[in-house]
Amino acid sequence: MKSKRLIFSIWIFCLLYNCISAQESSGSTPDKKEMRERKKLEKELELQKKFDALFSLLDNRSFVLRAEHVTQGAANWEINKSLSFVRVDSATVTLQVSPAYGFSDNGFNGATSQGTITKYKLTKNDKHKSCDLSVTFKAGVYGVFILLFSFSSEGISSVNIVQEKGQAFRLDGYIYDLKHSGTLDGFIRQ
Repeated sequence: MKSKRLIFSIWIFCLLYNCISAQESSGSTPDKKEMRERKKLEKELELQKKFDALFSLLDNRSFVLRAEHVTQGAANWEINKSLSFVRVDSATVTLQVSPAYGFSDNGFNGATSQGTITKYKLTKNDKHKSCDLSVTFKAGVYGVFILLFSFSSEGISSVNIVQEKGQAFRLDGYIYDLKHSGTLDGFIRQ
């Protein structure tokens, strides 16, 4: 009889303990759905913050696209990444493309051109958190360039470059502010 009471008492104790611990755990920690929603919201806020910073750089005409890849037609060039870039600084554009080998008129290897912006049109897509930018500038002996940029909120960017004389190529890379671009300018041929 005592053993039945003891077993019954232990059974009741375990049952009460499980009920109390279940109530405490359900009230104090969020479930998986709430955690997913919270992470999704945090990710959206971070993406919006990056997009706002990117748009501010573009709107203020103060950024550098540092190239990781250069493509002309079907050919990919090996490039020096700190020497190949497009810099927009207020009213001027500097375009420099430097292959990884060789020597040319800019003191490194490749070509550097600089000119004044004649057209600057920025469009914003809030839904996809992206921007497009069209820039036209005249650069001394190299003539007129048309730059068609495409930017994502992650900083990944590309620019299609068309020269007045018919040459066209594409730079793919990342966007930086002017202070943190880490680029080196070559000599500018006027």
